[in-house]
Amino acid sequence: MFSKEWIVNNMIKLVGKKALNKIKQSTLDPEKSQNDFLAALINENKNTVFGKDHNFAEIKNYSDFKKNVPIRNYDDFDKYLELLAQGNNDVLFPGKPVMYNTSSGTTGKPKLVPISAKFKKNLSEFNKMWMYSILEQNPGIFSGKSLTSVGKAIEGHTDDGTPIGSISGNSFRTIPKIIKTTYSSTYPLFAIDDYDLRYYAIARNALSHNITVSISPSIANFIRYHQTIMDNFDEMVDEIRYGKMNEEVLKQLSPEDKAEVMDRITPNPKRADELVALKAKYGDNLLPKHYWPNLKVINAWVQGNFSILMKRLKKYFPATTVIRSFGYQASEGRFGISLDNHWSYSLLIPTQYFYEFIPIENKDDKDPITLQYHELELDKRYYILISNISGLYRYDMNDILEVVGFYNKTPLLKFIQKGAGIVSLMGEKLSEEQVITSTQETASKAGLIVKNFLMFGDNKKFKYEYFVEFDQNPSDEEKIDFIEHFDKKLQELNIEYSSKRQSKRLNTPELITLPVDSHNKIKQSLVEKGLAKDGQYKDLYLSEKVATREVLSEII
Repeated sequence: MFSKEWIVNNMIKLVGKKALNKIKQSTLDPEKSQNDFLAALINENKNTVFGKDHNFAEIKNYSDFKKNVPIRNYDDFDKYLELLAQGNNDVLFPGKPVMYNTSSGTTGKPKLVPISAKFKKNLSEFNKMWMYSILEQNPGIFSGKSLTSVGKAIEGHTDDGTPIGSISGNSFRTIPKIIKTTYSSTYPLFAIDDYDLRYYAIARNALSHNITVSISPSIANFIRYHQTIMDNFDEMVDEIRYGKMNEEVLKQLSPEDKAEVMDRITPNPKRADELVALKAKYGDNLLPKHYWPNLKVINAWVQGNFSILMKRLKKYFPATTVIRSFGYQASEGRFGISLDNHWSYSLLIPTQYFYEFIPIENKDDKDPITLQYHELELDKRYYILISNISGLYRYDMNDILEVVGFYNKTPLLKFIQKGAGIVSLMGEKLSEEQVITSTQETASKAGLIVKNFLMFGDNKKFKYEYFVEFDQNPSDEEKIDFIEHFDKKLQELNIEYSSKRQSKRLNTPELITLPVDSHNKIKQSLVEKGLAKDGQYKDLYLSEKVATREVLSEII
């Protein structure tokens, strides 16, 4: 009799290994892989509204593609999105969207990204390949349960009845039944609207199990899960002991969903006793590494500003836990995959998207230089454009990536920051990366622990406000020294910022102390206001958006 773990492992291997090998093969000649994809993309969409508007029938190569299709942002697709909303077929791709994926942006109302049937199928294939790539290097990840975070599959509908929701939630609902049994929570709990109750339910279920793998794009979710467990420890242990679930949680569910949730919950006095003993031993110092000692892999975003959280959360996990990069992705697609546990960068899939790159120094040019994937150079930084089979053409992701190496002949790219992570009040072009580096070095020099921070640039007052949560409240003198050293470090990293400071066009940043648990408070407020997606929350360390400042005002 084969074990459940053996069956799950072999199912993933069966469907994922062949696909992964195909991707690896494509990296031997990325130029051919990309040009073949572009040719197929143009041919398949030449009779769509967009294809006719942009002379797809006349496009023979990449040069023609550039001449006929201008670089676009989301708003430039308004005409075509409106036609789709009216129920028209063959607008951006053959047929109609099967759904719209909601964006995870933190600075504005979510965008609706059209998803074609073919794109959704390709994404499903990618997920199998991605899961196999993790399993290949980390056997035993399904010896226990997984702690996973996904979005709500359906949040609403367009006027023509097309679902609006999270592609991760839709993918979760369609996975094979036996693989679903490896998850510590069932889908209805991820769909609970109440922020606090949703986290309570997922954390309570996870606490009752031996968690061996965690898959959650935002590593910040771990902070919230742990805090929720600590705040409700006795209640959760009681529920685990007697096979219960919080009544307020159950009130959020339909009778059918309630039955699905409770079908997976049984009394577990042995686990309850283990938890009681752990709390008695560690008290308020109890951490996930104590109640989940067999956690083998955490798969999450580790690039860009998430590296800050990773350092903070190291103490949470067993020393043997692998923190594996999720790879470069966004609401518009899953572009990158990490093939090794220790990669903090990605291989972009050459056969499922067409990529173009603008050298960072040329981004503001009237007609910027664009390069193909195979033309990139080591240690150079670029903005990325993507074209896909779901109706996005030469779409500006507004992301900055850096070439850090090569896999066969294909560049490996590390996400640095959003292009929006640059603020310029007086032409200084201060970057999120510079703010992060200055904060880290200043905290180290001062011997202070910074738990959370955010630099806000006020375009009306031409002033930077530097919001910081310290582990312990420093003295006024320590705060003065901190902001002076921080400002000095920024000037070292940014010549234009230094010039503006020396000429008094910019004053010393104002240090404003954030309250305890500011990270979760900021995240919760952005999510509740519809300015961020919970399952794909990206931390923000530099902003000039009024909505961000309003959230900060609410918590200080």
